[in-house]
Amino acid sequence: MSTVIIGAGLAGLSAAYHLRKNWVIFEKDAKVGGLSRSDRVNGFIFDKTGHLFHVHSAYTKKWLVDGLLKNKLHKLDRNSWIFSKDVFTRYPFQANTYGLERKTMADCVVSFLKTRDRRAVSRRNQNFKQWCLATFGPGISRHFMLPYNRKLWRTDLDKVTTEWLGGFIPVPSREEVVYGALVDQKKFFGYNASFYYPKEGGSQTLADAVSRQLCGSELYLNSEVAEIHWQKKEIVTSQGLRRSYDRLINTGPLNVFLERLRPRLDSRLEAAGREALRYNVVYNLNLGITNPRPTDKHWVYFPEKRFPFYRIGVLSNFASSVAPKGMSSFYIEFVRLEREGFDYEKMQNHAIETLKTLSWMKPDDEIAHKQWLRIAPAYVIYTKERARFLPQIFNFLQKHDIFSIGRYGAWKYSFMEQALLDGKAAAQTILGSI
Repeated sequence: MSTVIIGAGLAGLSAAYHLRKNWVIFEKDAKVGGLSRSDRVNGFIFDKTGHLFHVHSAYTKKWLVDGLLKNKLHKLDRNSWIFSKDVFTRYPFQANTYGLERKTMADCVVSFLKTRDRRAVSRRNQNFKQWCLATFGPGISRHFMLPYNRKLWRTDLDKVTTEWLGGFIPVPSREEVVYGALVDQKKFFGYNASFYYPKEGGSQTLADAVSRQLCGSELYLNSEVAEIHWQKKEIVTSQGLRRSYDRLINTGPLNVFLERLRPRLDSRLEAAGREALRYNVVYNLNLGITNPRPTDKHWVYFPEKRFPFYRIGVLSNFASSVAPKGMSSFYIEFVRLEREGFDYEKMQNHAIETLKTLSWMKPDDEIAHKQWLRIAPAYVIYTKERARFLPQIFNFLQKHDIFSIGRYGAWKYSFMEQALLDGKAAAQTILGSI
C-alpha cells in the first residue's frame, strides 16, 4: 500500500517517519521544514517568524527532546510582554495589570470581578467578542482583548467563533487577577509558558532531525503537486511526473489543495469552500542590527492602533547563534487580509522608528540585514461557515482515502508539536487500515 504525502513540513515529515516505508513526499520548496524552515543570510539565521517548540506530550518529549534532539535544545521560560499606554506589562494582560495607570488597572480588575460573579455561559453559544466580555468583563476586553484580536484577525469579532481558543488564551482566577494588579507577579500562564529552541541552526534543526531519520522511500524537493486526480488516485507534479497512490496525505493549505482536485468539487461545495476558507496574511520583517543586547524580552504584543504591527520578537534572545557576534535580530509581524494592500517601505519605517522609541535601537546602531517574508495563509479565520464546511469536505476526502492534516491542511490554529502529532495520527490510521 503506497502513500503519497504532499508537503515536507513537520506534519508531512512526521507522517513519513511513522509510516516507516511505502511513502513518497513531494515538496514544492528546495528544502524540508515548511513554515518551520530557516534561512541563512549574511551571518544571520532567520526563521519564518517566531517558531518555538512547545512540548506537552510525553511521546513528543521522548521522541524529540530526549531522543533525536538530545542536548541540541535550550529550554527557556517565556519572557513576553504587552506594550500599551506607553507601559510594559507582563503577558498575559488579563493577569498582569500591574504598572498600568490606576484608572485603567481598576477598570480591568473591577469589571473582571463583577463579570466572574455572574453565571457562566457556554462559549458554544457565543462569538469571540461575546466570550471576551462574558469571561473578562469590559475593562480587560476594551484595553487589550478586543483591540489586539481585531488587529490579528482583521475581521468583525462578532463573526469570529470560539473554536480556536483551546488553551491559547488563559483565564486566570479572581485571586490571580487581583494579585497581578497589586504585584509584578511572575507566574506563568498558558500553553507557551516554557518552550524549546535549538542551540544551533534555528527552527530548521527540528525538521532536519526528523528528515534524517527517513529511509526506504522517496523525498522529492522542488516538486509541486499540480493536480490530484482523486477518482483514479493519481497525482501530477508541476514537472509532469505522474504517481499513483493508495492513500494520500495533504499537509498544504486546504484551499489550494481543493483547487487542484480533478475533477473539481461540485459548484455548491466549491462556493461554500470559498466562503469558509478565509485567512489573513502575515508580512514578516526580519531585521539584523549592530546591537548585541537591545532587550532581554522574547517577544512583545502591541494591541494599540498606533502600532501597525501586532508583535515584535527578538530572535537572538532564543539562541545567540542565530546572529553574528555583537549583533541581534528581530522579527516584526504585520497582518492584512488577502485583498488588502501593503506598503513595505512605510511599514518598515514604522518598525524601525518603534525600535528607536523603545531604545532597542541606539542612535549609532546600524541595520546589518533586512528581509521581508509574505506568509499566506497565516492565520485561518474561524467563522460559522468554516465550522459547517470542514466536516463536509473532510468526510468527502476520507471516503476517497485522502487525509488533510496539519495547521493548514486541517485549516486550524495550532503549533509545531500538534503538526508532528497530526502526522503520527494519520500514519497510525493508515497502518491500522492495512
